[in-house]
Amino acid sequence: MLKKKSVILIFIGIGMISSLVVIVGFENTDFSSILIENNPKSEVKISGFEKNHGFFKESIAGNLEDDLLEFVNGKQSLKITTNGDGEEVIIKKDNILPKIDFDERFLKTWIKISDVKKISGLKISISGDNFDSFKTYWIHKNNTSPSAINFRNNQWNPLTISLTQTDHNAVNISSIDSISISLEDKSTGSVSVWFDELSLEKNYDKGILTFTFDDAPDTQYTNALPILAKYDFSATSYVPTNWIDKSDRLSTNELKELQDVYGWDVSAHTLNHIDLSNSKYEDQFEKELYQSKQFLLDNGFKKGADHFAYPFGTFDNDFSMQLVKKYYKTARGVIGDTETLPVADQYRLRVMYISNFTEPIDVSKRVQDAIENGDWLILVFHGIVESNANDRHATYLKSDFEQIVDGIYSKGIQVMTISEVYNKILN
Repeated sequence: MLKKKSVILIFIGIGMISSLVVIVGFENTDFSSILIENNPKSEVKISGFEKNHGFFKESIAGNLEDDLLEFVNGKQSLKITTNGDGEEVIIKKDNILPKIDFDERFLKTWIKISDVKKISGLKISISGDNFDSFKTYWIHKNNTSPSAINFRNNQWNPLTISLTQTDHNAVNISSIDSISISLEDKSTGSVSVWFDELSLEKNYDKGILTFTFDDAPDTQYTNALPILAKYDFSATSYVPTNWIDKSDRLSTNELKELQDVYGWDVSAHTLNHIDLSNSKYEDQFEKELYQSKQFLLDNGFKKGADHFAYPFGTFDNDFSMQLVKKYYKTARGVIGDTETLPVADQYRLRVMYISNFTEPIDVSKRVQDAIENGDWLILVFHGIVESNANDRHATYLKSDFEQIVDGIYSKGIQVMTISEVYNKILN
């Protein structure tokens, strides 16, 4: 075993004999900074947070420790704890060599949080000039940057963060040698956050956009379809199957036309749009999930039957989550802004939710971000109406929708349904 380790180290350490001596001396040391390869096709490991990882506490507040009991990979994780009084805890690693190229890549890590509701801010910042200038990847920011809202307390969660989810500061990120992590609580008690493995993964080579619609209002057929069909764009419609053929809802025949003629996915949204986070419905969960999928299969909607959207976007229930995984291949929420490719968690797909307050220019900016950063931008609509759009009925103006679709076409981003992205990219 020692011989095998020595051969590997000699191979990567030619010309660095002093580094080789140090490596041999510490069996469990984290040598991620030495092993970084800026190969554009490979994953770049920044830190495994193993022994001698090099991160230190810069702030007076808080506590930093290596946790030998809680980890996903390796033998330990990094644990940061606040004092509970709102003071920011900052940890940092300087003088990373070789310097790291963050360009055209997204951050990837594992994270665990003791109580998400107690966090007011959680971010990772990078710099190449001792933080005279820097770029910040927001994980959680006063509930406005919502990646952490997807997390379950005291469970390990995979997380990816696109450049789209940064502060957009004009910073040279091709030569980074310093990284900091900042945690701040709401002064409602101490909170702990664990990190395990921090790496970079290459962006997908182009952006992807997906139109999705929820709840089966008939205006998806009468108003949205003609606008999308003008450019041969297909979409995914998540339908509560017991609502089909009801007043003001899509009919079975309309859904078949959407799938068979226009290439749409018809996908599951339970039978009756029940809240899968509400434990009082637990005895109904499996019926709602299984029978809604079975309805789609029995009625010829095979294309989208493996894909699901959480009613109300809620899934804060371990039991329901396991059932979703039992019957479906992906599941979509209603928060998160944008998704990376590959995704962090295919059962917590992140989206841009379109309310009646969303301006077409806001969508246009996100489309451009997706193109530049290789993101998967999933748009969530409900009804598309001629007038009187409002949040109560989750409707959006047809004129604004048409402006969005026209803009998407003009930018040239590839449009795919959920099932197409899964089958061609994720699977």
